[in-house]
Amino acid sequence: MAIFQNCDILFSLTGAFNHTALRIAKGETVSISQEKVDRYKEQKKNRKAIQAKKKRNALITKVCASLIALALVAWLGYSIADSYEKKQNSGPVTADVTALDDYVMSLDAE
Repeated sequence: MAIFQNCDILFSLTGAFNHTALRIAKGETVSISQEKVDRYKEQKKNRKAIQAKKKRNALITKVCASLIALALVAWLGYSIADSYEKKQNSGPVTADVTALDDYVMSLDAE
């Protein structure tokens, strides 16, 4: 038996199956093995429903992650395409070519 000084809980290990009992200072005893057995029986009874719920949650997680990834890729593609189009259609370019015309006229005059 091991008694912990800082708390009022006493753990005792007894029996061939290493049965664990939890004794609280008020004298209440709760059998941890029986709780495990009851929990196991409950899980076994509802195993199909539990597995179906796990599969459904995994599928929902995968679908949501895929939709988020698809939305990010679509947004990135749209942003790149929009940026490219803005650069291509920036408007007409105007230049003052009077100096070049004057130079060509001066060459023709010679």
